[in-house]
Amino acid sequence: MIEDAKKLPPGVYVCDKLKEEEEPETIIEEQEEPPSNDHCEPVKSSGECDAISDCTWCKNSAVPPECWLVEDAKKLPPGVYVCDKLEEEEEETQEAHSPIEVVKAFEEQERNSSI
Repeated sequence: MIEDAKKLPPGVYVCDKLKEEEEPETIIEEQEEPPSNDHCEPVKSSGECDAISDCTWCKNSAVPPECWLVEDAKKLPPGVYVCDKLEEEEEETQEAHSPIEVVKAFEEQERNSSI
């Protein structure tokens, strides 16, 4: 069903009848050069990958997991890839903005300003 096919993640599925409905110019405009993996690509285990500071291990249900540069991993479709270090960054950001952390930061700032 074409309506169901329209809901599939475009980075994973290519449906021929959907392409027929789109104008060729639109397809060309939307295509970007895929991110490169540089020195992370040859790494084949999550432990080795995450041990490299600027690499992260990314999983995808459609293809085998791979080691990516963190900056390139940020460009991958978020609904398709799950990357270790990107999840950690998100958790740290959420923790840093939690109400308790905000109060702690305010109290610390108050202590430092009264010195």
